[in-house]
Amino acid sequence: MYTGLGKLSIQSEKWRSGVVMFLNVKFCYEIQHFWAITSINIQSYLNFAKMIHALPQQDFWTAYDAKADILYINFYQPSLPADDSELTDNDVIIRYQADKIIGLSILNVSKIQSSQ
Repeated sequence: MYTGLGKLSIQSEKWRSGVVMFLNVKFCYEIQHFWAITSINIQSYLNFAKMIHALPQQDFWTAYDAKADILYINFYQPSLPADDSELTDNDVIIRYQADKIIGLSILNVSKIQSSQ
């Protein structure tokens, strides 16, 4: 559980042209008296943001459970309880409430093949 505020530091590496090619963010936070450092590549999140912008349903909230390898996508905040669901052939659970799609659960996220 997250118990404290952290320190954010941003570092960038530049090529000779001065264009930022890689932005590295390090965030330190305390978890029950244990300090952890996480490093992320901002470009991955920028690519993710571009993909989100192209989706037909743009208002949604997500949560990824790494242990279960499931991405939860909710189209309502707070999330609504489902009264029905269906599992598709590609490991996606479509959640319904009164015949309206209220969210998706994408199973086995780490095994999804890129369609490039």
